[in-house]
Amino acid sequence: MSNNNQCASQTAGTEDKAITVRKDKVGRTHFRPTQFTSGQAARFSNIQRMVLSESLKFQSPILKFVACLVCFDGVATRSDLMAALAGNIYSWKDEECIEWSDPIGRINRRTLSSFSVSAWGSPSSKPFTVGEAIAHIESVLAEIYPSCTSSRIDRLLRDAQAWLTQVLPGPLLAHCLNLIPLTGLPGSALAREVTGLAIDPITEVKNEGVIIGLGQALDGFFSYTKKDSGSWLVGKIVTACKFKKNNKITLEKGRMLEECLSLAPLACEAGPISSILLAWVINFIESGTRGQINISPRTIAKYTGAALEILFQAIKDLDLDEISPEELESIYAGIKESVKPTIRNSVSAALDSFHHFLEEMLDFPPLKKPIYDGAAQLIPRANVIWQHEFDVINNWLDSAIFDERMVNQVRMSMAIMRTIRIRVSELFTLRLRNIRICSAGLEIEICPMRRDGKLKTNAARRAVRVTDKSAIEIIANWKNRRELEHAISTDLLFGDPHAPANGYRLGQLYVLINHLFKAGTGDPSASCHATSHGWVSDQFERALLNKQSVDINPLDELATGAGHAISQTSLLHYFHFFEKLLRHYLDNAIKSIKFTGSMVAKNSNITADLFRQRCFRSRGDLSNQEIALAIIRESRPNLLVPKVQDIYALSTPLPPGILAKSRSISFNDVLKTATDLAQGMAVSIVGSRCSKPEEYVQSVASAGCLVLEETRLLDRSATRRGHTASVADYQRFFTGGGGNLIQFSRTRQPKLAPLLSYLSGNPDSALLEAGIDAWAACIERKYISVERTSQCLGLIKLLKAAGIPNDRVVVCVSLPLQSEDALGKMHAQINSMFISLFSAPPIIDTKSARRGRPASYFVVSGVAPSEGVTLGSAATSMAGFNALMFAASIYFKIYFNSHTDARSPSNLGGRS
Repeated sequence: MSNNNQCASQTAGTEDKAITVRKDKVGRTHFRPTQFTSGQAARFSNIQRMVLSESLKFQSPILKFVACLVCFDGVATRSDLMAALAGNIYSWKDEECIEWSDPIGRINRRTLSSFSVSAWGSPSSKPFTVGEAIAHIESVLAEIYPSCTSSRIDRLLRDAQAWLTQVLPGPLLAHCLNLIPLTGLPGSALAREVTGLAIDPITEVKNEGVIIGLGQALDGFFSYTKKDSGSWLVGKIVTACKFKKNNKITLEKGRMLEECLSLAPLACEAGPISSILLAWVINFIESGTRGQINISPRTIAKYTGAALEILFQAIKDLDLDEISPEELESIYAGIKESVKPTIRNSVSAALDSFHHFLEEMLDFPPLKKPIYDGAAQLIPRANVIWQHEFDVINNWLDSAIFDERMVNQVRMSMAIMRTIRIRVSELFTLRLRNIRICSAGLEIEICPMRRDGKLKTNAARRAVRVTDKSAIEIIANWKNRRELEHAISTDLLFGDPHAPANGYRLGQLYVLINHLFKAGTGDPSASCHATSHGWVSDQFERALLNKQSVDINPLDELATGAGHAISQTSLLHYFHFFEKLLRHYLDNAIKSIKFTGSMVAKNSNITADLFRQRCFRSRGDLSNQEIALAIIRESRPNLLVPKVQDIYALSTPLPPGILAKSRSISFNDVLKTATDLAQGMAVSIVGSRCSKPEEYVQSVASAGCLVLEETRLLDRSATRRGHTASVADYQRFFTGGGGNLIQFSRTRQPKLAPLLSYLSGNPDSALLEAGIDAWAACIERKYISVERTSQCLGLIKLLKAAGIPNDRVVVCVSLPLQSEDALGKMHAQINSMFISLFSAPPIIDTKSARRGRPASYFVVSGVAPSEGVTLGSAATSMAGFNALMFAASIYFKIYFNSHTDARSPSNLGGRS
């Protein structure tokens, strides 16, 4: 506890130290009175009476104000006194406050007593500098400390510390003595609370494209893939950020951002580390660094080229949620030492930017040592989300035209975050079994499964009771919805109903919540982490205000609920509501001063006789001290200082534009719906799982039946099917033999990943239509024939556009079902087609003749064929390919053919 001991030595002399300080084995700070404490406190009480009775002669009321800060406002160290004298005074909720910052930017604040306000508001003969004020106070104190050979102000401050030891609870005493300094909220947060408005201008930190891209990149980080295989993605990022000299420098930054955003949908395939690096680069290009917002594209290229790949190699096997700041510091130091001295500064700056991103975006703790000498020192974070701001955002969500499931996940996330203290990593790993509804309310157990990784600390494992009725209703309704989606107890609370092992767009959810907090407050620093600060501050304020005679310290209980091992952690980093508490305890202590009529007359606008009359008329209802303090408060002047809400430009918060963007139903939505229907689920359950109306689900079944008819896999109906009949026929096909021809379980095969990625993006409509028509014309049971090369050309073009390598597209030939002339002619046509598309002839695999097998067909192979080796059926199965093409056909029918169904999803909030 070197910093605490240093502070104690600065504020207490060895000859009359007011307190002793020590730390116990678990890191808690303890301070005890000494043999001098009671005498010093008594002397300080006498000094308070001398100030009130004006026995001490000050040359100016402003100089008396300096003494009042020490005597009545809890300023008890020289550093705080000097900073306060240079601070700002303003009004907050009809109270006057003085605010200052310590050397590292931590905000400190005092609510001024009536005596300080009166002294400040009295006319002054002439202004004094801080040095002159200190010198004058030294001379005034000469009669109190006549034999003092050192600083008399320091002696006064030690006496003040002794008095505070007797009147303040431990956390407030530790703050006043700078042993455990608390961090006050910025004035902008106070202005938001008073007015219910947002800071203006509301900063749109990122445009909607960046919000979506950043969320997609973080989807990969929050995925449950522990192994990272994304070196290819890191290479693509470096390539995208290379500076192209031939391009205009003004356009290079936009090009880099666009290319990085195009990589975001690939993040989930790469892994968590490469995903977080992509998210950092996107944010870096858009928002710059701490020191410079508008960063040069040359700097972007220099930082990413020097540091990205080496940083990936250093952390690719680590779980960032579990690594400590000390371990990260060691890794950063190792990276710096491993690079050439010529690029060391660039690498250091890039590492600093990366870690700052981790702090701002993912609430990582700051490093104890700066990465490089030029790194800006971080101001301790202190912010909260007020209840009215939660209400504003919930009102926005009520009228949002957005992904319905995402909106409800945002609403539930905020319900949890405003009622308990929970980290984002803990929130996203909650499972249905962690939500327990009982007669006394609802309990949330924060105890992840082994597959979810470790908690931040051992103390984070806990069970927390939720008592807020509205929050209980929101959480219980969501749990019920997940159970209706066939989720089991071990499934994620925020799970994807179509992929139980994965969360539903967790990165995008996290980015959206942060964006809403920024929009609702107008504060660019507002984030999910601010909700933890708000919960701790509110709970600790109540506990400190209500003293309880219990065996267990209530602060330790609250620290346990916050997931902290000791309450000191909560106080030091999360507690910000200390001003009113401090004023409360100081006022209670000042009541013990015996006010005489003369003292009241000197500090108010009434006479001593009038004071005595009011005390007599009170007939014991109030003590004389309480009456005296009430009179002095009524008499204090109105200071000509600004109100806190007048210091900042404020405006009504407006909902961000992204909430008004209806998310188009995508190919993936259709694929998931088609999969659920094929598994025989009821329409209502399918609709719940995809957050869509039942009409949409039925339209997918209707379009699916039409596709099956066109491919000759289902007998054509004599009459047009109704919705109910379409669902029944669709599911009957897949429960019969159709499930072998079209297997949705195989759509995630690695060999089909390029096609799935292409269809999930923005495929060219003409190319997609040609590919679908070719697939429908060429499919023959489980084969895709290439006997008529003109018909299959569109399908091969689609594979080429999707990026499937030509050595994975194999043409199989059955012999001897055709004459050599016919076979030669067909080979020539196929060769010509492949050479025109792939610049290489096709790979031919000879098959034996079999009934029902076409003379020539193609397969997408899972392995590159080698000479003399026959490809197995597992590697060449086309059931997954057929499922993708089947879903693409449904998607195309719904969105590009208006004749399909009048109640198609285009009329159900689909494409805008």
